[in-house]
Amino acid sequence: MRRDFNVGVELAPGVRRVELAIEPAAARRVVALGGRIVVTAKPQVTSLVPAAR
Repeated sequence: MRRDFNVGVELAPGVRRVELAIEPAAARRVVALGGRIVVTAKPQVTSLVPAAR
């Protein structure tokens, strides 16, 4: 069974890219568990409810 270790990043408005550093020791531990590191970057969620006036 493969395990995914997800790093989630919520991007603020206007941010188009992000740089992540994974420590080598952390990567080795994930590999030792038969896993992989997955990065999910998504735009910041804004409220779907209109603001009160």
